[in-house]
Amino acid sequence: KFEGVWLINKPLIERKEYLKKIKGENIKLIGDFPNDWDSVEKYQLEGIILKYPNSTYQYGQRSKEWIKVKAIKEEEIEFTSFEENNKGLTIINEQGIRVACLGEQAKKVKELLEQNKKIKAKINYLEKTSDKYRQPTFKELIWNIANAETGF
Repeated sequence: KFEGVWLINKPLIERKEYLKKIKGENIKLIGDFPNDWDSVEKYQLEGIILKYPNSTYQYGQRSKEWIKVKAIKEEEIEFTSFEENNKGLTIINEQGIRVACLGEQAKKVKELLEQNKKIKAKINYLEKTSDKYRQPTFKELIWNIANAETGF
């Protein structure tokens, strides 16, 4: 509720008019996707929410009129062990970083870890702290470190 008016059922375009009246650094009304995406990358933000102009706020539920575009980052990491589960593997590095590895690629990763005790893999993630990755996912096997000169 703002200035006595319930905004929850108002379209985004109308809600923005009310938001423009609020002073504060936490409110940013955007609308230029290429420039805003540059800011996401520059400041290492999680992503952008795209909203249709006439979309309404859906309290307590997801809306197909709001689309989250995540800024996926990528990194290469060495892994030295794994744990099996019913969907595939969780590969683990010496610092305790854990990443799910599923499907057919899990078979090859398991085989190489059992043979060589170390692999290098490319992972995707949303955000990184000093000791943890948010939503890490296995992307691809880079190379077998023990047999790097021969590759695969």
